[in-house]
Amino acid sequence: MRYRCEGERVLVVRVREDVAQVQGLPQGEETLLLDAGGVTPRQRVFSNPAVRMEIGLGDRGREAVFQLLQPPASELRCVAG
Repeated sequence: MRYRCEGERVLVVRVREDVAQVQGLPQGEETLLLDAGGVTPRQRVFSNPAVRMEIGLGDRGREAVFQLLQPPASELRCVAG
């Protein structure tokens, strides 16, 4: 799935069961594992020590937030499409 983010960044996310590959991050490709979390059935949370990804957000489940945890910490807000 492709996500268009603030600042014209495009991320490509591939989810297979409990593992997500994220390409296009400032630090390069990251592999994330499924976490507990998610407030709704379609919301899923994946993370590793450097990145936390929440997908399935928003009214239509097309929004995502990528929290970059390494200094300097930052956040990318994105929409699928």
